[in-house]
Amino acid sequence: MASASRRADITVLSWNINGLKAKLKNHKAALLEIFDQYDIVLLQETHIGPMKDGKDDEKDWNTINKALSEKYTLYKLKVQTMCMTRIINALSVKYALCKLVEKEGGWRMMRRRREEEKVEKKGRMYMTYFSSDSKGVAILINKPHTLLKTSFEGGEYAWVHVQINDQKYTFVSVYNHRKYPDQICNLMLKIFNSFWTDGSDAFKCRLVIGGDFNTTLDPERDANKEIKGHSARREKLKEFMSIVKLSDVWREKHKSDPKPTYTRIDKTTLKKKPKNELQNEPKSELEREPESEPKNKPKSELESEPVSEPKNEPENEPKNEPTMSRLDYVFMLETDVRYVRSCEIRSEITLSDHSPVSLTLNYPKTD
Repeated sequence: MASASRRADITVLSWNINGLKAKLKNHKAALLEIFDQYDIVLLQETHIGPMKDGKDDEKDWNTINKALSEKYTLYKLKVQTMCMTRIINALSVKYALCKLVEKEGGWRMMRRRREEEKVEKKGRMYMTYFSSDSKGVAILINKPHTLLKTSFEGGEYAWVHVQINDQKYTFVSVYNHRKYPDQICNLMLKIFNSFWTDGSDAFKCRLVIGGDFNTTLDPERDANKEIKGHSARREKLKEFMSIVKLSDVWREKHKSDPKPTYTRIDKTTLKKKPKNELQNEPKSELEREPESEPKNKPKSELESEPVSEPKNEPENEPKNEPTMSRLDYVFMLETDVRYVRSCEIRSEITLSDHSPVSLTLNYPKTD
């Protein structure tokens, strides 16, 4: 029985799912079973949004809504215009203008009451609607909660500021694309800047950041070899973490363990031999004509001759050398790490090419 001086555990899973539609189509039961085990699920690379050809902008939304509506309500996060953002920031705390998508389609603006007055009792998924084939993040909350604030940008990050029972939390889901090595610091700056512009209280509570950062923080312990492009990203991310006092929670709990969250198979290309070199090569045993035994040698002499050992020929198959690295992290403020009961890499969950990271928190009631 839990002590009366502590709250119930909060369990979090951060996971690069690499395509939510495909996972729901092929592994729906297994996926929902995983979701049900956690209070908070932070997803990356959801790949949910308008199609490239623009023929059916709502196709992904309808697909996801149909697959999840029995268990969760969905909250679509769409990119706001600059004008809309300025209006929202200029309004008072009590009221806000927001864009709502009507069932009939189209946008309308309306003044709404503070969201603090509404408690979501059903599981709710807050999802960016960015692109059907790239990026995208989502945050699933499986506990009754009050939504205080949300913020997002494209398919790179989203955060929700919520109250669960009497405790306020901010959960952030981040996807840093490996294509842009200098982007990671700018991305983290945008997230923390949004705390102050979109809701300063979001940084003054329990903060949990989970995501795929596409870099290794320690080249010796987080990868089996140096990976091109990680050095620049690593230094920028570590510098930012040092400034805002963020801690890599899994590493704090596993000081020296080398455990990857992502494995990639590198196929090496064989060098082709020159044509004239191939022509001069000796024929294989199957192609070579059998040689007749010398007529003048006695049989006993032939039997006593040593048998030559076969030469080690270079393999004519491409070598698959896996690159194993820890790219997925859960970050918390250094002062909050003491409330972490456990943090594990769930390598037994194999629905995606990334292993998720789980976190169990327990905060005291009076803190």
